[in-house]
Amino acid sequence: MMNENERYDYVHDRFLKLSDHRYLHDHITRVSIDEDKTYLLINSIEDDNLREEEEVKRVTAGLLVDAALTTHQYVPLHNENEQREKEKQLVVLAGDWYSSLYYSELSKLGDVGLVRVFSRSIQKTNNAKIRLHERGWKDLEELQELITTMEATLIQNVGIYFNQRSIADFAGHFLTYRRLLDLIEHAEQDKEPFGSARLSPLFAIEPTDRDREDYVQEMISNLEVVAANVKDRLLASYQDNEAALSTQLKKRFMELVNK
Repeated sequence: MMNENERYDYVHDRFLKLSDHRYLHDHITRVSIDEDKTYLLINSIEDDNLREEEEVKRVTAGLLVDAALTTHQYVPLHNENEQREKEKQLVVLAGDWYSSLYYSELSKLGDVGLVRVFSRSIQKTNNAKIRLHERGWKDLEELQELITTMEATLIQNVGIYFNQRSIADFAGHFLTYRRLLDLIEHAEQDKEPFGSARLSPLFAIEPTDRDREDYVQEMISNLEVVAANVKDRLLASYQDNEAALSTQLKKRFMELVNK
């Protein structure tokens, strides 16, 4: 039986083999595996009724779903020339490629229930991205909920499906706080935040009704308030769920909260 790190290595290699596409990766950057999400999925997909091989194949499928969502996030927002238009088409194609791979992987396993979980998660994640793109939140609590939905819905739903509710609860706070820190850091450093894929969808469109620098500073202040609240919830979630967390998840928690 593989330990946690051996499962990670196995899933990592399997993901790279399944997703290899020479033409696409000659023209766009290959999506790198998110280590935090990989360990969260490994700990979410534990079922006494499944063989170890069946579990890790489901983890790989989950990573392919996340790769599809991540790739589509990096679609260029402004097409200034023919080359940028080609890049956009290839990025969309790459996202669709990852989607087809996860569906193929699960169809071989015959796991209709998990296919439905993934489909609902994709829809909910994309809806949250649209609302963030349109700045469709009424207060900071709703802003936080939308960021959580965008970042953690997939892993939360998978954890609930496999009755790993402690992992699902922890993942929501952990991934939200991680993304908030990343958004704040890059919004402060990026001289041209609008249109940046890294800051999408919050900085997808430059405001037309106010000064752009004022908007950026206000958004950073709002994100800092939200991050402080989420950190408190993350600390509480860690205390509540510590017994269910693996060595790697505990390590990554400590690294994140000590940033």
